[in-house]
Amino acid sequence: MDPGDAQINEAIAKAWADECGGQLAIELNQERKALSQGVRPPFNREHFEATSHLFKEAGLSEEEHLVYRSTALLDRCEKTLWKLISDINPDWHLDEDERGGLARRQFIEPKIDRRQLEVEATKIHLRELMQKQDATRYDRRQERERMQDVDNRHQEDTEAEQREVAKAIRKGNLPEITIEAIEKAGLTDKEIVDIFFSRNPTEAPIKDKDDWIKELQSAAYRCCQGQQKGELKQPLRIQKRADSTWHWVALTHKGDSGKHKKGEQHQGNRYGIIAEILNQLDSVQ
Repeated sequence: MDPGDAQINEAIAKAWADECGGQLAIELNQERKALSQGVRPPFNREHFEATSHLFKEAGLSEEEHLVYRSTALLDRCEKTLWKLISDINPDWHLDEDERGGLARRQFIEPKIDRRQLEVEATKIHLRELMQKQDATRYDRRQERERMQDVDNRHQEDTEAEQREVAKAIRKGNLPEITIEAIEKAGLTDKEIVDIFFSRNPTEAPIKDKDDWIKELQSAAYRCCQGQQKGELKQPLRIQKRADSTWHWVALTHKGDSGKHKKGEQHQGNRYGIIAEILNQLDSVQ
């Protein structure tokens, strides 16, 4: 062979290696092409045992190691190599304008062989895997703590509610109510008094209906002080004591107050009938 030909071939080989990122990058590229054609690379026991040892140290199984080598190792090696190439050749990927007109520096090929590359790539893989597992464990621990806080708050709320109920019972008061407790709503004060008369035919006639209406309106006024007029978000028991006259009545809509000019529509209070079972102290124990 002509010495000149050998020098030309060497120059071409070096240029090819420089363009592709060095001999190791060429090897990885050739292996990927072979895999795309269904050709597996020859088994290298030394490389296999080196990465297997790292998996064992990390507490992972041999099966997990086999899956890694079969599916992720080549990608990891390529990414690790190109990161190394970029670090030691910071201007290698820049065009002339990006380099400010300066000539590209001579390509520096990483001083690393395939075994070292596989080991380093696997270390990075395991480090990221452990970080993800730690993050997952942290998220699970946070979720458990959050759920425990919810349980604790629920327990505290339940205990506080029980204390309030017990306190109310000691005072002879009936419990607060919700809209589900209302059996019949939208009643006027006159309709409530009519029901009162039908329920208490002996007691009710001691006063005129107008007097009972005024008494009902007065009790409703006291129970809803501070509330905005209009439909109430939660109905209010007119009187809380089980032995009071209007304990079975709830205010559901707070009417307009004050005097109104002639011709103006006046929306008065609206009431509901509370379910009988909730009008007994035994029902809250």
